[in-house]
Amino acid sequence: MDINVGDHFDVLRFTAIARFVADSSVFFELAHVSQSGFTRSGFGHAAVMLGCRGEHEAVVLLSLPDEYQDMETLRAIQQRLFEILSLPDDQSFYLQLSPRPMLEGHGPYADGHFAVSGG
Repeated sequence: MDINVGDHFDVLRFTAIARFVADSSVFFELAHVSQSGFTRSGFGHAAVMLGCRGEHEAVVLLSLPDEYQDMETLRAIQQRLFEILSLPDDQSFYLQLSPRPMLEGHGPYADGHFAVSGG
């Protein structure tokens, strides 16, 4: 997987930004990014976990607003994420969709604090 934190990828009418990257998984922020690249409006997340044991070899977790939750759009997002990750078209996968999170937690930070922000 040749992806680095901060890499941007076009997905449908928005951008997937790699926020966390591991050997077998990637977590993307989904956002509308201005043409200048200086401003962005995050609206969801996508995570792809690879090398899974069980019924499927990949797990795709999506957190999206209602406007992206029809089957055609979900399938197009999944296919584009697999293209970004250079996965074959016939890769078996499990996809789970959740509404956009209302709260996000971050931490602990160097001072021991844990931050929570609203969505």
